[in-house]
Amino acid sequence: MASLASSQSPDKPRRAAIYCRVSTGKQEEDGTSLQTQEERCRQYVAEHAYTLNDAQVYREVHTGAEIWEREQLTRLRQAIRDHDINVVVAYALDRVSRNQNHIGILVDELERAGVALELVTEDFENSAVGKFIMSAKAFAAEIEREKFRERSLRGRRALAEAGRPVPGPRPRYGYQWTNDRKAHLDEDPRTAPVVKRIFADVLAGKKLRRIAIDLTNERVPTPTGGPIWGNTTIDTIVRERAYTGQLTAFRYVCPKVNGRRQVHLRPDGGIALPEDVATALIPTATFEAVQAILAANKRLASRRNKNPEAALLRNGFLHCGYCDYTLCAYPDAKGTMRYHCYHTTAPARACLGKPSISASLIDTAVWERVTAVLARPELITDQLQRMRGDDPTVFDRASLDRRIDTLTRQRERLVKRLSEIDDDDIAQSVIRDAKALADQIRGLEQERQALVARQANWRQMCSALANLQDWCAEVAARLETLTYEQRRLALQALDVHVTLWRNDHTPRYEITMNVPLDMSTTPGQIVPRTQ
Repeated sequence: MASLASSQSPDKPRRAAIYCRVSTGKQEEDGTSLQTQEERCRQYVAEHAYTLNDAQVYREVHTGAEIWEREQLTRLRQAIRDHDINVVVAYALDRVSRNQNHIGILVDELERAGVALELVTEDFENSAVGKFIMSAKAFAAEIEREKFRERSLRGRRALAEAGRPVPGPRPRYGYQWTNDRKAHLDEDPRTAPVVKRIFADVLAGKKLRRIAIDLTNERVPTPTGGPIWGNTTIDTIVRERAYTGQLTAFRYVCPKVNGRRQVHLRPDGGIALPEDVATALIPTATFEAVQAILAANKRLASRRNKNPEAALLRNGFLHCGYCDYTLCAYPDAKGTMRYHCYHTTAPARACLGKPSISASLIDTAVWERVTAVLARPELITDQLQRMRGDDPTVFDRASLDRRIDTLTRQRERLVKRLSEIDDDDIAQSVIRDAKALADQIRGLEQERQALVARQANWRQMCSALANLQDWCAEVAARLETLTYEQRRLALQALDVHVTLWRNDHTPRYEITMNVPLDMSTTPGQIVPRTQ
């Protein structure tokens, strides 16, 4: 058991929180790892006569190499700061984090709040030595994780360079492995005909939406086994050159920028695999012809909407209340612009409403609600004041700064000590320790840069709201003269989201925005007019 002493009086029951974590969804689906951790932690809590509220049990599926992105850990840290608990119980240290810098940050927060960290399977004394061992163990877990990633990547790359495909969780849709060695991809008799049909349909002039609808209506399973085919799935298939038998490994690189993964094509184009690795499902000439059709469709699509200003809520503001699909704006047979949900033809989806509404009706209702806000800039002023007083990074930056300051002082003491040492062996040991501290400091500084980027985004949001406040004050007297683009800008700034149901649903539609409204109607709703 590792414990950091709490300031809780010994004669009072200690309020416990449990934190459980696994790294992958597969582990979570097994139902064992999270469940086993929680059971052992609950047993530990009972043995130590701690009190436990089920609301203070935090279960998470997330990598242990991150800290700011973990939603449940963030909630736990807030409970620690709010002094809702006295002790945090976890199964093992690597369940809390595999990053020694993050361990240091969390330990610092726990000590400042007077909260103990206790581990079910490990025993560290509450002393400087114990804390050092905790840090060392976290560092070892971090190193082991990096070694595993490096070995795995090296092995996969060696496979590709040897001309063999890199096995994933499952073969590409349309293919199956020829044997257990997974050295060759052959046609899957169940899914290869679907791939060939999709390419043939595009060549025959069918639109991607029509192909998706037909496959859904025929109850053909999607590549993930689901019942609903979407345009994106069809588009991904028809753009995949691998179906011509030309496979490429390591085509993409996925760097993390400000805490988010981004996918980019590698500059070198990846590693081309031999042509005999996969059976060609589609002739190269057919693939190129399909690409030409897709390019032509894209050019035509950019001119399809002859009057885009006839639909204020197009491109993402209006959603179906039954399937949350984005509604599209098209003129009906009489030339009247209407919004429709085109995700309602799927028999296996619980989208039974098939909502549709006149663009002029819903656009007018939404704009009336928006003008009610724009005409009252004090509402935006209140929201701006709340946002300015709620920096989402303030606690994390304070923890990072304290940890950096602590490690910097430790490193300075080691450097000072080095000048007083005559023994070369001891000096080398001190140099290694100082280097390890320098590496930790660099890692923390990188974490801080990510937080600074998050804070910059928050400041940008505040600035945008401040600009909107000034703009509202300026245009309040001429709201009816705003251009189409200015109205769209107002919808984006207020984060307007409209949900539509059928005529027989009450309410017919719901309008929400990120500025709290203190008006005669319920916040986020209006009493709709019947169509």
